[in-house]
Amino acid sequence: MKWLTTIIKYRLYLGIIFLAAAIFVNVQTSFWPSFILYFIAVILLAGHFLLGPMRLIQNAMEEGDLEKAKKIVDGIMFPGLLIKPVRSVY
Repeated sequence: MKWLTTIIKYRLYLGIIFLAAAIFVNVQTSFWPSFILYFIAVILLAGHFLLGPMRLIQNAMEEGDLEKAKKIVDGIMFPGLLIKPVRSVY
């Protein structure tokens, strides 16, 4: 599950890369070939802002690494954008 942790950690940057690739493909061809890239970008960006890094915090807490969990929680820039169930845990 190391790959899932990596995706969660860098999903904002991955979403921006997929969005840029979708715009490039859209300009070069048309909308429908770039649709899947737009879809992936929206999922990654929405997941970043709505869910946050709660899975990373859960893993750190299960390992007993409170410093790492505190660092991850402090890294959340916009806690008001988190959905209510996730925000209640925040």
